[in-house]
Amino acid sequence: MQEKTYNNMDNRRKDKQLIKLEKKLEQLSQLINMAKADRIFKKIEYKFLYEIALVMQVPIEKLEALLENKIEYNRLPSTREERIIQIYRLTLMMMVDGIITDEEMVLLKNYALEMKLHPESIEMMLKRIKSSKGGMLLPAQLQQIFAIQNN
Repeated sequence: MQEKTYNNMDNRRKDKQLIKLEKKLEQLSQLINMAKADRIFKKIEYKFLYEIALVMQVPIEKLEALLENKIEYNRLPSTREERIIQIYRLTLMMMVDGIITDEEMVLLKNYALEMKLHPESIEMMLKRIKSSKGGMLLPAQLQQIFAIQNN
């Protein structure tokens, strides 16, 4: 009986880990879509994608399989904080090559709408990134930008 309980707990833990990995792969899939929005997947975009995968602790083999198999995930981040982080990552991917195309901008705005993030907050975030040193924002700055849409 006790062995059965341990197996059930182990299976639940594995299920949770699998769900977390799938969420991360979904977010990486969105980043791949952003990188390919202008129909040119540049070396700097690959590098940025690999760095994000490392930060997210996604095995490189999984990322490479995602790139090779063109698997698309459509589930969006569930919490508001996850959505803000993901839209920020998407924005950085869009900007990493120094060129923002109309296709990338449309895709970013569509993702923002799907994530129920206000378009004005996206515009404000873009302006703040462009004017910041190093083109990065702190989490508190992101929270401040997106807090405006709650008012």
